[in-house]
Amino acid sequence: MKPTRPLTFCIGMSRTGTLALAEALEILGLRVIHNSNAVAERLQGIEHLSQPDDRFASADAWLDGPLWQHWRTLRQLWPDCRLILTTRDMEDWLRSRIIHMLHHRVCKPHRHGEIDTQQWQHEWTTHHTDIHAALSNDPHLLKLNIPAGDGWQKLCTFYNVPIPQDPFPHCNTSDWRLNEIMARLEGRIRGEATAMGITK
Repeated sequence: MKPTRPLTFCIGMSRTGTLALAEALEILGLRVIHNSNAVAERLQGIEHLSQPDDRFASADAWLDGPLWQHWRTLRQLWPDCRLILTTRDMEDWLRSRIIHMLHHRVCKPHRHGEIDTQQWQHEWTTHHTDIHAALSNDPHLLKLNIPAGDGWQKLCTFYNVPIPQDPFPHCNTSDWRLNEIMARLEGRIRGEATAMGITK
């Protein structure tokens, strides 16, 4: 049974299981867009709207990008929308985000970004505190901690649909990034050693 509209917006921050959620929603039959560029394009000028338009009509669920920064506007314009706050332990989240940024530096230098754990922690705390204060009793808000084990039971209850036979997705973990970082660094060191005439 496919969940019916209204729109779903994931308002969790990066590195909180948004890709796993996107795959889970697709298994439930929703049309899903998990793309930061597509999301950012749809969000342009949204703060100037006085009533909802059709900018999100091409999908049932939207994830990634700066959606988490616009949850108030999204709820105001689409009061029946469902909001999913993907979350995790903050220390684990900081570690995952650091690994994510290190992976960019080593493997994707054109996507270089700054590591600022103090700012990240402030954004995390403010975001979660604000949502709890405004939406703690909102039946259209689901808090989902996928790394801690949340999955089909909470998600399907939220949408009032049966639990599928498929296992709940778990993807985009930090392990493969760490392995790729180490492989790239080892390759560079080996190459530099060879260039200097250093061999085993």
